[in-house]
Amino acid sequence: MDSYDALIEQLRSARDQRQRSLNGQLRGVLDSLAAASSALRDALSAPADEVFPLDQVESSVKVLRDDAAAAAESAAESAAAAAAEATAAAAAEAAAVPPPAITLDALRKLDAARTQSELLHGLLSELSSHVARAVVLVFRPGGVSAWSAIGFDD
Repeated sequence: MDSYDALIEQLRSARDQRQRSLNGQLRGVLDSLAAASSALRDALSAPADEVFPLDQVESSVKVLRDDAAAAAESAAESAAAAAAEATAAAAAEAAAVPPPAITLDALRKLDAARTQSELLHGLLSELSSHVARAVVLVFRPGGVSAWSAIGFDD
């Protein structure tokens, strides 16, 4: 036997082996289909009320509907309470914090400053009534430095 015949024999052997494997798998699928078909026939021959008891379904739907309605009502009450609380908090905050405004008098004082230092001191003084902390930075060609600040620890 030459190498060509040996190769043909190996290919036939592999084909036969694969065919036996596929036949086994198909036999398993057919057995499963037969079992499913039998179960389906049994289910179809049973009375409809046994397979799908509508009275149980209707009672379950009613319970679910009642639970959903109670949950929705509770959620609506919670949302209304939260909205009322948020509205009250916003109103209290709005009443406690006056809107920021710079008066005409403050602008006149800043305009009347004769030096840059006086202007920056006046600016910091005005800022102290609007913010808790402030820093005046001075930008120069060599870098940036903090000129003065309010509201920070030393």
